[in-house]
Amino acid sequence: MALPELTYQRLFELDGLYVLEGLESLQGTGAITLGELVDAIRTSDDDFLVVAPPGAGKSVLAKMMLHKLAQFPDAQSGRSAPVLLDFKESPGLLARDLSAGRTTTDDIAWGLFAADSSRRPASWTATLIIDSLDEGLVGRNLIEINQLVSQDLFKSSRVAFVRRDFYEQYLTNTSFVSGRDVLELKPWSPQQRDDYVTHVLPVLEPETGAAMAIRLIGIIDESESFGVLLNVPLRMNMAISLMRRGVFSDRDLEAFNILQLFEEFASQAITADVLRLWPDASEVQVHTLLEELAWIDYRNGRDDHDNGEDQSGLERSVVEKTAASFLRMPIERAEAFAKRLSQTSLMKEKTERVRIGRRLIIFRHKSFQEFFLASKIQNSMLDSADSLTGLFGVMLSPEVWEFLKEAIERINSSPGDRRRSVVNMVEAIERVEDVGKATLSDDERRVAREQLYYFLGNIDSKEARKYIHSQLDTIDDEWVRRGAIIGMAFGGDQSPMHSYIDALRAERAAETITPLNDANVGCHLSMFGDQVFDSAHPDIDRGIATAEKTIRRLIHQLSTSTNEPNWRIDLYSLLDIVFHREVSRRSSAKVFRELTPQLLQITDNLTKDPIAKDWPETTDLRKRLNEANGKL
Repeated sequence: MALPELTYQRLFELDGLYVLEGLESLQGTGAITLGELVDAIRTSDDDFLVVAPPGAGKSVLAKMMLHKLAQFPDAQSGRSAPVLLDFKESPGLLARDLSAGRTTTDDIAWGLFAADSSRRPASWTATLIIDSLDEGLVGRNLIEINQLVSQDLFKSSRVAFVRRDFYEQYLTNTSFVSGRDVLELKPWSPQQRDDYVTHVLPVLEPETGAAMAIRLIGIIDESESFGVLLNVPLRMNMAISLMRRGVFSDRDLEAFNILQLFEEFASQAITADVLRLWPDASEVQVHTLLEELAWIDYRNGRDDHDNGEDQSGLERSVVEKTAASFLRMPIERAEAFAKRLSQTSLMKEKTERVRIGRRLIIFRHKSFQEFFLASKIQNSMLDSADSLTGLFGVMLSPEVWEFLKEAIERINSSPGDRRRSVVNMVEAIERVEDVGKATLSDDERRVAREQLYYFLGNIDSKEARKYIHSQLDTIDDEWVRRGAIIGMAFGGDQSPMHSYIDALRAERAAETITPLNDANVGCHLSMFGDQVFDSAHPDIDRGIATAEKTIRRLIHQLSTSTNEPNWRIDLYSLLDIVFHREVSRRSSAKVFRELTPQLLQITDNLTKDPIAKDWPETTDLRKRLNEANGKL
């Protein structure tokens, strides 16, 4: 949580430190409090899945539930116990025991609870809580994920916690989710955010904390965007750490974004936690080392799992050898440096529970790893094409994409950076396109091409646009071509997108085969969670009889100014899915009617726009809304 002094015991026992906005059912059954969730687990057969964005406090909530369930008489008597299985801490369990079918669910739960190999009492039962479910499943293909989540260990869990994007891309419509109430952990309200600051800073800084809290709340009140950035616990704790080091005393925070927050936190952590004891290293060297460690860990987490060695975390020896190489120090000093690195606010050491004696070093939060990976990609875009093909050959998470988009905004502000990035990105594309020289598998090449073209399109550069225009007619993969077109729209050139939509409209009007429309729909369903995400084939519409998440997400994007370059494709896709995708037409019509007020507001906004008012999709939307109460 980025505040090492704030132990779970202090967090749970001191008044005002644990702040929970609430849980909202995604099935529409309303809100539920933590107490109601605990009671439901104790007194009913209902099972739950909690989803939330990174840093929202899923793991803290899981431990709070463990803490509360342990207070009840059945746990106190020893007849049963709440057991927390955290795949962030025990990733090898899936590969070594569960996948091999050597261990029963009860034995796993007892082993975690008792921390030894003793056989459990015959009358003992477990209330199983699974945290960081995505950490245990990341890197697996769809078949492997479906096989794993259908096993007893997962089905017997009463509540599980997972990142929302992973849930939407991989778990929707799986047997694991079927029958569970899916709850979303809501962000803090402004009042709760301020309450947390007011309570936590005096605990951390008894003499000056109250004054610090007043000052930080004042800073937040002056910048609405900064306040929104800090409505997630992880980011608030990062800001509090920076506040304690005097970082915000003379800063303009109106344009302070998530990338800047992580950069500032990393810089302060490296300076305070590492360089203070290792003055012969530089901040740039340590930052570059952390980028490389993030990439090694990320790549290993997405490698094939056939060898049964799930690698969530870095072997200490790997950290030591990498440090020796990057910092040019003897291995003996690198060993001491790795130990110090594992005691910082960025990384920590853990003991792998499945293999006795195995020592791993992990990032304290997955978001730190994703930030350093995005930083490595950004620097590679500026420096050389050598590593770009490999970096883009794995499907990057939505969180890495978010960091990269903000990094590219920065690149776009510098003519020199734009030129260097375009040269390196084009060279990387040429290397990937050369099948004879490519070192990637076919699936990796496809992923690399799509992501390289998309992010090249995001660069606001004549050279980038000229290159992509020269390639569009020769790109034979519709997913890759679509990525290039949408990327260019965000980079300032919407002409290919308008031509693409015109082609989609013409294909639909011809009433024959519709490969372009099918690929467009498939991409939306994959990205927005109505079908599981297959990184090798996200453009295939798998015929799932719902598109509700996609429709809601498209309507949200049509209401968001940051997505304005993509509005026309969002609007076309919304109407196409609702009115032409027969397998989901009935449920889509229901959502369309439900969200009519938002759609009317979108229509008003588009009609007032000097360009959007002339789109045929704007006319189509107005016509469909007029029919909504009768003929939909």
